[in-house]
Amino acid sequence: MGTEHCNDIHRARKKMLLDNFLGGVAWGLGSVMGGTLVLTVVIIVISYLLGKIELVPIIGEWVQAISQEVAKHQATRP
Repeated sequence: MGTEHCNDIHRARKKMLLDNFLGGVAWGLGSVMGGTLVLTVVIIVISYLLGKIELVPIIGEWVQAISQEVAKHQATRP
């Protein structure tokens, strides 16, 4: 009885460790996959919203104004 009982406890411990390890791997994989999915959706939504806003003409006008100021100050330099 003593030897069989020790073997059962040892097998139970191995099974417990294996189950916990596999559970941790599954939890980590699920977390990574879920985070990737959420991040992908957020990036798609942000890119869609930024596509609706026309920033290029605004930035282009701003750069043009800066270059005109720089050219004006260079022309007045001695």
